[in-house]
Amino acid sequence: FQQPLIDKVASTAGPFEPIFSASILQIDGRQLQGDVTLVLLGGIERAPLSVSDKQITLAVPADLQPGARGLQVIQKLLLGSPAPGTPHRGFESNVATFVLRPRIALPIVKTTVPDPQGGAPLPALQVTVDLTVGKNQRAVLLLNATPGSASSSFLAPPRSADGTSVTAAVPGVSAGQYFVRLQIDGAESPVDLDPASANFGPTVTLP
Repeated sequence: FQQPLIDKVASTAGPFEPIFSASILQIDGRQLQGDVTLVLLGGIERAPLSVSDKQITLAVPADLQPGARGLQVIQKLLLGSPAPGTPHRGFESNVATFVLRPRIALPIVKTTVPDPQGGAPLPALQVTVDLTVGKNQRAVLLLNATPGSASSSFLAPPRSADGTSVTAAVPGVSAGQYFVRLQIDGAESPVDLDPASANFGPTVTLP
């Protein structure tokens, strides 16, 4: 039996590069190519970009949510019943995982949310990302002062529906400029700390 085996999943940009929505997944392993080879990811069988015995490439699906994700290689057998060349259930690989990280899309919106204690509205930030965040996914907003060492984290409440934006109250934050990161089920958005970089940030100035 030629059961497929996955050794690792990475980005085609490099073995240690983060995986984002626009990344191409590189699945390395053994005996990966079958009669019909698919990748089971997010509960859906996906058609790869390329398949060989030792490597499969697959574009990150647009419907995939951020966080740790598991995938399997599915091989179907072409048999003659009920018609010649009909795909039938064949072999499945082990499960391999990778982390899909969100990217923050500007602008970051300063807003307010009701105070659950009944007081005045609380200052809040609405952050939009390039992936769909599940309504029950755990979302944490992280602020780091720039310059400075002050840092804060704020847990966002569950959303009423899946969407691309997360709003979190940020009470008690001192005035100043802050780097902004969003962590979805532990998968963290990137931040560029180089002030000379064209991609510096993202940042927000409070209040």
